[in-house]
Amino acid sequence: ALMGVQARATMMELVNEAVVADMGSLTESRNSLGLAYRLRSGHYNQAVVQTLDYSAGHLAPPFRPVEDDQAIRNDVTVTRKGGSSFQAQQLTGPLAVTEPSSGVGAGRYNTEVTLNLAYDSQAPDAASWLVHMGTVDEARYPSIRVNVAKLAPTLALDVLAVNCDDRIVIENQK
Repeated sequence: ALMGVQARATMMELVNEAVVADMGSLTESRNSLGLAYRLRSGHYNQAVVQTLDYSAGHLAPPFRPVEDDQAIRNDVTVTRKGGSSFQAQQLTGPLAVTEPSSGVGAGRYNTEVTLNLAYDSQAPDAASWLVHMGTVDEARYPSIRVNVAKLAPTLALDVLAVNCDDRIVIENQK
């Protein structure tokens, strides 16, 4: 994301400000001393890097989804640092801002974010993306444990090469 003027700060504060503005992911590099960054757009339509088979014992227990509201964001206001703001809401579907008593909706989950964006025109896209990511109606798996002993040697090496934010598919779930 194009950023606005950066204030005087430490190197890591400035890097973090860029990560937050773009909504990408910053991790330690596995191949060299340093940091690795994946742009937000690098998360779009990812190819599958690893396929595991639940029924073949590729996963170690526990493999349970967590049903909670930790990641729900259905009413997001993004304010551009030193600029205007934009509010986006999810108005339809099971995670809409409407009250659950109406039969559809999860209630309002407000989030307000200030981003160092270059232009006011970037705020609507940022707010809409945060609502989109915060209203995915699927189970959340906080961790997946792989049973490396049950994998073929080549598959075990492939699993060890998986990076943070890579796309993994688990087939033949219960």
